Amino acid sequence: MPLAAPESHPAHSGSSTRKALLQVALAWVALLLGMALYWALLHQSQLGQLANAEAQTRLRAAQAAHALALQTGTQFHKLDYLARHLGEHWLEPDSHGFAHAIAVARTALPDGALVQVAIADRDGQIVYSNLATEPPANGAPMRISIADREHFRAHLDGAPPRLFISQPVFGRISQQWTVQFSRPLHDSGDFCGVIVLSMSAHYLSAALRDIFPGSGDVAFVVRDDGAYLARSHLLAQVLGSAVPPSRPFVVDPAARSGFYEARASIDETERHYAWHRVADYPVVVSLGLDRERALGPVRSALQDGRQQSLIGSALLLLAAGAITWLWLVQVRQAAVLSTTSERLDLALRGGNLGTWDWDCVTNACRFNQRWADMLAYRDAPPPNLETWVRHVHPDDFPRVRALLQAHIDGAVDQYEAEYRMQRCDGSQIWVLDRGRAMQRRPDGSVLRMVGTLLDVSARVAETQLRRALLDQSAAAIAVVSRDRKVLEVNQRAREIFLRPGEDAAALDMRRLHLSDAHYGTMLQHYRSLYANGSVRFEYPLVDVHGSQRWFDLHAVLRDPDSPASEIVWTLVDISEKHHAEAALATERLRLTALIERFPGGVLMEDASGVVAMANQRLCELLDLPDTPETLVGLDHRAFSARLGGDSRSTWLQLSADGKGAEKRRSVEIRHSNGRELEIDWLTIERNGTALGHVWLLRDITERKQHEAHLATLAATDALTGLPNRRSFMAGLDAVIADSHHHRGRSSALLMLDIDHFKRVNDTYGHAIGDFVLQHVAQVIRHELRHHDSAGRLGGEEFAILLRGVDADGALALAERLRTTLAQTPAISNAGAIRVTTSIGLAMLDGDNAARLLRHADEALYEAKGQGRNRVCVWPL
Repeated sequence: MPLAAPESHPAHSGSSTRKALLQVALAWVALLLGMALYWALLHQSQLGQLANAEAQTRLRAAQAAHALALQTGTQFHKLDYLARHLGEHWLEPDSHGFAHAIAVARTALPDGALVQVAIADRDGQIVYSNLATEPPANGAPMRISIADREHFRAHLDGAPPRLFISQPVFGRISQQWTVQFSRPLHDSGDFCGVIVLSMSAHYLSAALRDIFPGSGDVAFVVRDDGAYLARSHLLAQVLGSAVPPSRPFVVDPAARSGFYEARASIDETERHYAWHRVADYPVVVSLGLDRERALGPVRSALQDGRQQSLIGSALLLLAAGAITWLWLVQVRQAAVLSTTSERLDLALRGGNLGTWDWDCVTNACRFNQRWADMLAYRDAPPPNLETWVRHVHPDDFPRVRALLQAHIDGAVDQYEAEYRMQRCDGSQIWVLDRGRAMQRRPDGSVLRMVGTLLDVSARVAETQLRRALLDQSAAAIAVVSRDRKVLEVNQRAREIFLRPGEDAAALDMRRLHLSDAHYGTMLQHYRSLYANGSVRFEYPLVDVHGSQRWFDLHAVLRDPDSPASEIVWTLVDISEKHHAEAALATERLRLTALIERFPGGVLMEDASGVVAMANQRLCELLDLPDTPETLVGLDHRAFSARLGGDSRSTWLQLSADGKGAEKRRSVEIRHSNGRELEIDWLTIERNGTALGHVWLLRDITERKQHEAHLATLAATDALTGLPNRRSFMAGLDAVIADSHHHRGRSSALLMLDIDHFKRVNDTYGHAIGDFVLQHVAQVIRHELRHHDSAGRLGGEEFAILLRGVDADGALALAERLRTTLAQTPAISNAGAIRVTTSIGLAMLDGDNAARLLRHADEALYEAKGQGRNRVCVWPL
């Protein structure tokens, strides 16, 4: 097609960028390797320079130590000569010659060097000292002994004559620190004493200090065993001490010289040490050069060299970085241009976009191949502006032209229109047309416009179908953005929430809520929606008329994989259901309040046997630890189990068919807590359908106790507390009836009458008579067995029923009772009243009660006839 614009091909910008980055990386690797090599060579060179400086330092120290050793040896030879010379003069008889020799010796040495010349005899007693103010006669002792000093003891036991050098000692005569140089004295080959030259330790050190005046370098003289003799500095702190035993000249006595490095504990200075032994004498001279001071200039020079190299390296890296950055900017700009071209081409291809380019001056238009394919162009004439006008649907053209003119006039930044176009094959498509003015004259008129054309027929068809489906739904449906802006609603939502003609996009969501606070509570549902992908709840909203309605709201994300997706809300109006539930809840509250105020317990189950309601009084009557709320929801079996098993919940059991064939039932039970309960059971029905059951529980304990009390009063003699005649006769009838079923079980009846009771009444009065009757009743109760029973038949007459005894046993019990009564007087206000009784006994033989009573009565009268206070047995 002649007017179709050529299509571009994607550039390989990605590979070009990677290649450029690889080149930069390689260049930087080469640069860094070169710099690393340079710094390695620099480091090696400086290490060599430092090692050479250290070697020179050691050499200088060794040379100085050797020179000092020679100088010290010369000095010691001089002292040895003086000691021999003075010793010879001492042995001569001319004492003036010895004194003159001492004077000559003192002039041969610097002032203060020779502190003392002393002579000790063979026993170590000082016989001469030039420090003595009044020297004794030749050979007389001075009462000072050096026999314990090493410089005397070294010459004993036939030791060869030689100069001995002692450790510094504090002189007993000189009161100074001195080094003792001693030689033995022999007269005709016999040991006769020792001559001692005491040399000032400070003099020996001063010579060293003159050579090394600074405190950094140090020289010292020690014996072979490490004991200090002299030190150029800090002498006072080392006198009387020794160097560490690890020093090489102490460890290896055969070595003549050597080196070592150490940090002196006395001043914490690290030094290079060189040492040398003094020829012919057991002495070592050592020289220590301050390591920092000796190597400081070299290290400073090396540090300056490293700093200069570092600055040069940094400048080189900065220059390389700047060059790299400029080059990468250029490469990146080229890549951006290439990428932009690729993206534009991909966008056009991937989006199936047709492109157009309109020259507004000549009205010439250029379209790409995709534009032509959308309109089904094959061998038709090349398209132009008039072609486009002809293909726009006539009904849409005025609107499209107005939108295009608005952009040309500058009213809008971009032209955009969605409209229908006729294809060459007669079919119709929907397109989205976008464009923008690329060139304008100074007066604002457009020179050139470019744009794209997209086939949106499928989307439009989908939208129309979705709209048709949404509008047929009975539920209100709304599509809302993440920031709670309404994007789309169906017809049902419009009817409920929008005024006629109102745009959904202009709807303020706050208008649908009861208040701003109510609007804010929706945030928690939105959080749940974003967390779970959906949410459902019931919520009140305000409709277009301002009325409150309840809705069942269901929300889902339109795109579950995108947190920024729109939200689709489905709203089902449940106002009627909610009102019904609210009314039901109100009635339930009323019923609950009524049940709570009911004087008895209430239990209600629904048709499925689940507890629907209970009150606190029920829990109290049944001694349940539960609250009514915890009972609600239990099924029939579970609630029965709460009562403690079948024995306590028999009243709760329904009829066998499980539906309660009976409509109403009442039972009375005794609960394990002792309460007497009356329980009414009712079936709740509606139109013949069972809806559940109700149990009404009332506490009738007091009523039962009152009834029992009345029964007891009716069956008990009020004076004695024993059963009255009617109650006793009822018990007798029961025993007689039981004897018919148990033939082997025998019983007996006693008739007891108080002897001369009328005399008691006449003598003491009726009150005392009543007291006597009570006394007799108390003794009877006390003497009877627990299964026997007694009763007052009237007046002073009593009856006693003995169970499970034969005739002999019954007679023995009767005699014991008579004897006890006779021996137990009634103690009253009138004094002790002796009571005797007459007793008639009749064995139970299956007769009726009247006959048995008559037999016992006959035996009683027989006892009275025989003189009273006795027991008679029937038959007589």
